[in-house]
Amino acid sequence: MSVFAVIDTETTGLNKRYDRIIELAAVRADAYFNPVDSWHTLLNPDTNAVSATRGDTPAHLGTQPCCGGYS
Repeated sequence: MSVFAVIDTETTGLNKRYDRIIELAAVRADAYFNPVDSWHTLLNPDTNAVSATRGDTPAHLGTQPCCGGYS
């Protein structure tokens, strides 16, 4: 039976040089795309440039693990 993983990232922008990942998520699904398991985490981008659209603040993300620990 096939298993699929769908991965989602949220970033502070699209510039690979300056922007950072602030959230990672994954959903594992069976062959019929029924969710089997899921996981997500917020990350500290180690910068004040956060997504105002999402409502994140440096104080909120500053308490999360640094994204460098996942790279």
